[in-house]
Amino acid sequence: AALIAKRIEELPEVQRKVLALYYFEDLRLREIAEVFGVTESRICQIHAQAILSLKTYLRRHDPDVLALR
Repeated sequence: AALIAKRIEELPEVQRKVLALYYFEDLRLREIAEVFGVTESRICQIHAQAILSLKTYLRRHDPDVLALR
């Protein structure tokens, strides 16, 4: 959890906000797009970039953490 929290702090602000709205505020991607004034597709891209960044970071710092999938 500490590794994830550390990496989230390092993400670009827009990625952090998208993750927060999606995972903590339970907004749908369409709703987040309305908040940002962009397309749902763009929010999907931002979300995917953030998740990929987190996975890459975790693999680099603790390769066993994602082996549980």
